[in-house]
Amino acid sequence: MKNILLIILTTLILSCVPQNSENCHNAVTIKNTSNKVIYFVGGSPTPQILAGANPLISGNYFKILPNNSKKDIFGRDRGCYEELFAENNNKLYYLIFDEQVLLNNTWEDVVANDMVLERYGFTVEQMNTANWVITYDGN
Repeated sequence: MKNILLIILTTLILSCVPQNSENCHNAVTIKNTSNKVIYFVGGSPTPQILAGANPLISGNYFKILPNNSKKDIFGRDRGCYEELFAENNNKLYYLIFDEQVLLNNTWEDVVANDMVLERYGFTVEQMNTANWVITYDGN
């Protein structure tokens, strides 16, 4: 009986998670094809580093090892990325940071000196063209 209840509960929970469709994406994939360990901050309405957005304080969620990728999941409880684009003038930004810079500098210095490896700004149309994948290659 417990197993049946667990199966039903799992099915219900998974059915509530929005699935990717043509007009609703619940994840952006960030690929790191460089030889550096990187961190990302994503879904920002501004290209500037936000003072409270230090990716190191969130454990490994924002960390991507060389030649790996991660999904930045938005839609599990808040809807689709398309809605976030609409709320932010149809543009979102992803910032890429070098792990060594984050480990060897205070966050205040990173913000003040704009220590970003790469800054990406996308419209929803550009994300559709890129198949919802952002690739950092180190160049």
